[in-house]
Amino acid sequence: MLIKLEELGSTPLVMERKEPIASFPELERIGRTNELTFSDTVDLLLHCSQVGGFVEVCGRLELIVEGICGRCLAPAVMPITSDFTLTYTSDPPGVSDEETGDEIELSAEEMNLISFHGDEIDLATEIQEQIIVALPVKLLCREECQGLCPRCGTDLNQQPCVCEPEVFNSRFDVLKKLKS
Repeated sequence: MLIKLEELGSTPLVMERKEPIASFPELERIGRTNELTFSDTVDLLLHCSQVGGFVEVCGRLELIVEGICGRCLAPAVMPITSDFTLTYTSDPPGVSDEETGDEIELSAEEMNLISFHGDEIDLATEIQEQIIVALPVKLLCREECQGLCPRCGTDLNQQPCVCEPEVFNSRFDVLKKLKS
């Protein structure tokens, strides 16, 4: 997934792509180890513009993740959508020390910039990172999923369980008896 700098002019370059999931090797590894399945493609809409020595990529990604619900163990399908902005530079700008006026060299990473070399920018690694950040910690079949009873294992979405409610015994219960 390359952007050629010669294609960037004074107007933003708009790219709409369906990138195969195989372009993102880390997602394939996550799929194997976490029992997740990703849609075949990642839908991308990218707006690329060049301002000075910077290339800014504003984008939106969409994909579908399938797996097992983290609460009730039922199959779960979840659409993932994420907006992001990436700023690339070939030469990080210098920053001067306020006290001495001397120029300080900061790395691109320290300034939240992504460095590139040459006449092309490969977006694959950074887009893969954006997908990973957008993944849910726990996949859910639906937001209001009640999960399983921790005692008997009954699916609380299907029926209520017959377990007695657990009595919570707190040391602070004696404070309820105090009169103010």
